[in-house]
Amino acid sequence: MRPIRKSNYLRVLDRAKGGYVAYHKLFGNLSTLNDSSIRLLSAFDDSRTPAEYALLYAHYGDYLNAFHDMYYLVEEDLDERALHEQDLQRRQTRLRSGSYIGGVQLSVSDACNFACKYCFCDFVDARGDKRPELSAQKNKLMSFEVAQRTIDTLIATLSRNGRSSLVVKFFGREPLVNWRLMKRVMEHYGHGEDRGIHIAYALTTNGSLVRSDMAEILARYDVRTTVSVDGLADSNDGIRVSKKKGEPTFNMIDRGIRLLAEHGAVHALSGVVTDTNFDQFDSRIIDYAASLGIREVQVLLGMQGDFIRRIDPDTAAQKLFDIHQDGVKKGVAVTGYWNNAVVEVFSSRRLRRDRERIHGVVESCTATGHQISVEPSGDIFPCRAMSTHVGHIDDFDAMLKSAAYEHVVMRTYGNVSDCRGCPTEGFCQGECLGNLEEKRGDIYAVDEEYCAIYRKIYDKILAAA
Repeated sequence: MRPIRKSNYLRVLDRAKGGYVAYHKLFGNLSTLNDSSIRLLSAFDDSRTPAEYALLYAHYGDYLNAFHDMYYLVEEDLDERALHEQDLQRRQTRLRSGSYIGGVQLSVSDACNFACKYCFCDFVDARGDKRPELSAQKNKLMSFEVAQRTIDTLIATLSRNGRSSLVVKFFGREPLVNWRLMKRVMEHYGHGEDRGIHIAYALTTNGSLVRSDMAEILARYDVRTTVSVDGLADSNDGIRVSKKKGEPTFNMIDRGIRLLAEHGAVHALSGVVTDTNFDQFDSRIIDYAASLGIREVQVLLGMQGDFIRRIDPDTAAQKLFDIHQDGVKKGVAVTGYWNNAVVEVFSSRRLRRDRERIHGVVESCTATGHQISVEPSGDIFPCRAMSTHVGHIDDFDAMLKSAAYEHVVMRTYGNVSDCRGCPTEGFCQGECLGNLEEKRGDIYAVDEEYCAIYRKIYDKILAAA
């Protein structure tokens, strides 16, 4: 037996309710501990010889077995990062087969009836070589033929990799502009019953174009529908207006949300917070959602422009935390990029018997492997928010083998040098990669303004758990 010490990657936080929360910064294995457990772990601040370990084991064997199993205690010469590097090497080998892909973002419409001041599509379409070219094309709507080639290609890829489920997300500027295609796709594929695969559908919409017949079909196919609304009227209408007349949009969105809710066809609301509506966006959105039976609210920090640099990180983190805790009290999940690391650390583990780390959330940023995003032209990007062109649906195998695709998929947990040593290193994929493209010109960079907020909110939520 080799000398045993406390892991350099073990992190312990005080809990607001008393006691402590502990986790391994690369593997997870989150647990709550009491004072006695902390004292026992502290006995391994310096390495213990086999003889010293045996004496402690005689009294605390069950605890020491658990701490060793969770990598809280490790052999003196073990660097857990080497195990993590092996996971990354396996990932690099597997990605060529498309084994990580489980979803597709169909950008069914490049047209929209809103003119949101922060629209990420406007920003991304001005970047790179391919996005401006596609934006200039007259055809703004995806055809059924492109959608069919895409879904059939992914079904074949999933089958080849022994996977049995696919998420088809209707996306773009405003997907309901192309409702005819959405309806035809759902009617053609159903839930994949005839293809040996389960197909789940998702939709992100501004809600203003919803009709009763649409809501009924969305409910029938159990489409996970998210409606974008940036708070109540005083918060939303300052940054979201109609395209033709520049009119406020909250009432139009509210009508659509209520129509969807009547059919049980809305699952989440999604709101963006910028410098314009920071003061107005508050917990009222939680009450609004709860009153309609909606159990999730996504709160997204504005990525475009320099909004974040005009807000104090402590102020932003406190606002997010207050809204999050209000959601906890009222049974409404409050989510967002800033909360992804919390979800991941709560649900991921790697024990001694595990060959590799088991992720609770496979990809908190779906662009880094879980999905591809396909434009009306058939061109493939990792996400609608990114300008990195990786291929075309008519040559999917070439896309899987491309350096561009590998570069994106390997932008995963613990594979960004600037993240080394961060308390959230093993659980955070950072903010939107589209933002990093725009602000840093490198998706492997970090945006410290966002990182500061993410770290603060992470500790607040863990301490409150």
